[in-house]
Amino acid sequence: MMRQCGWAVAAGVIVLMLVGWAGPAMAGPQMRVAYAAVSSIFAGVWLAHDLGYIERHGLKAQLIYISSGGTAAQALIGGDLEMSIGASNAVISAQLGGAPIIAIGSVNSKPAMSLYVRRERTDIARVEDLRGKTLGITRFGSSTDFVSTLLFRKYGIERQVKVLALGGVPEMHAGLQQGKIDAMITSPPVGPFARHVINLADMGVAFSMDYMAVTRDYLRRSPDTVERFFKGYIEGIAALRQRKEQAIRVIAKYLRSEERAPEGYEYAVTYLARVPRVEPETVYSVLDVLGKGRLPLEQFADNTILDKIEREGFVARIYREGR
Repeated sequence: MMRQCGWAVAAGVIVLMLVGWAGPAMAGPQMRVAYAAVSSIFAGVWLAHDLGYIERHGLKAQLIYISSGGTAAQALIGGDLEMSIGASNAVISAQLGGAPIIAIGSVNSKPAMSLYVRRERTDIARVEDLRGKTLGITRFGSSTDFVSTLLFRKYGIERQVKVLALGGVPEMHAGLQQGKIDAMITSPPVGPFARHVINLADMGVAFSMDYMAVTRDYLRRSPDTVERFFKGYIEGIAALRQRKEQAIRVIAKYLRSEERAPEGYEYAVTYLARVPRVEPETVYSVLDVLGKGRLPLEQFADNTILDKIEREGFVARIYREGR
């Protein structure tokens, strides 16, 4: 695979978006939560925060946009974050490198992305037509990067496509519009400038778009805070299905587009798991690509808190009550 760093992407640069933080005087537990992309794959945490579900469970959350999984992992380890929601492959790579973090949740278990090309590129009708072309991703090490590897392997075109890292989803869209790239891997919604080629979720590969990761020490010290977060998150996912109009408004706010929000909503409803468990196969598929084999699952994931929440009937009650 040919790789080239994208324009205006400097090492160590992070973009922060702070949402509703009351400051250190706020009583009760607090949690700084990073999310990795301006994509409605994060609609669950957006709704949980903006509709007040996390706060309902006695937790004050701050949402922070950090587009680099490596930066988020370092912020976790350094104590600048309590949780990061980011590319599963980045989490596992950090763990393999010795990072004391653990995946305690997962937004889904499929590569919920699609391959898009510039609408006028009628010469790209199949994945194989990418040979000799330029594919845009967000960052190297991101989920878009990893899923591109899965795609190239499946269709036998590894090392035959130039991959350009552009920094984030908006930058990738702009790159396609401006002709800097011929194709991109991303999640909906996209604009009329792009044409859909293939849904990567149909490849039959287990993959989590994003893991919810914390340090092992934080999980050990603050299981109650983690449980509060997950209860709020699960209610946010329920609201996605039960409060469509409100959900679309929240998604529009984060996407900064009322026009694209309905498509983003349909994407979120289709792919976000009702219970954000880490499915074992999503770990093993990443390890396989990294050539690590089947290492012990507990080295990477811990579903203890979510198991407790399900066992106590919380999820069933939320959907029964139709909140």
